[in-house]
Amino acid sequence: MDTAQRFQPPRTAGSLFQGLLALLALAGGFWLLNLAAMTPVGPPLALDIFGGLLLVGLAGLFLYGLYALQRSEYLIHRDGLQLRWGWREVHLPMPEVLSAYLNEGLERPAPLPRLRWPGWLLGRRRAPWGTIEYLAADPHRLVLVETPHGWYALSPEDPAAFLEALRLAAEAGSLNPLPPYTRHPLDVFGELRTDRWAQRLLLTAWLSGGALLLTALLSTGRIPGNATVTSWLLLPVVNFLFLGAGLGMGFFAYRRSRRRALAYPIWLSNSLASLSLLLFTLFFLFSS
Repeated sequence: MDTAQRFQPPRTAGSLFQGLLALLALAGGFWLLNLAAMTPVGPPLALDIFGGLLLVGLAGLFLYGLYALQRSEYLIHRDGLQLRWGWREVHLPMPEVLSAYLNEGLERPAPLPRLRWPGWLLGRRRAPWGTIEYLAADPHRLVLVETPHGWYALSPEDPAAFLEALRLAAEAGSLNPLPPYTRHPLDVFGELRTDRWAQRLLLTAWLSGGALLLTALLSTGRIPGNATVTSWLLLPVVNFLFLGAGLGMGFFAYRRSRRRALAYPIWLSNSLASLSLLLFTLFFLFSS
């Protein structure tokens, strides 16, 4: 394979924005969880806890966006075009790259994804000329690449240089076309559907974690011993935070076959921890 020319999207603005959002979501989440420690038993307590966990989960989304932006690149060589964005990867043989245009030069520019922010222009949109998949960071530097199966919207830092490199690679002719390949972050869920062990570990971890949190919320009126509401609810909340971290780390390992074996001990530890804490809580409730 010939040497590829590497293009990257603009990263500075998107990295700062998503990093700031992640920090704000984490700060807001932990503020709500801290507020829950001082909230009397009742619906506001549950809202504070679930709101805090939701914000921490959103922080995880923004952190993934930051990670994906840092791993994003477009590689051009005479055998094809490779697109990488976080866990999303597409290989297009050069004969399938039919044309490429600057979005701003079109009479009707492509519609942007509905959910977007600096550094995150992802998803699919329907346009009059076909379906567009966005793997971009900046709406002002969009390049549309046409293939037989649809369009890709990219945002190289230098769109003109990208188009010129793509033209020269196409003119050079492909000696050994790149095999078509596509991988989506959600593909991991399709693989999990046939993996009984992974399903059991994840279900055990999250069902027992949910039961633990529900049990703690419903039993705040009969806390055993000298425990306070804060300490009684601390374990299930911390457990959910560890479940979220374990889920992300497990998926990171599971998506690659050579690292897949590492996901099982991560999810097993989550399952054992959640189940043990649930049994521990039930034992104290019924023995008091």
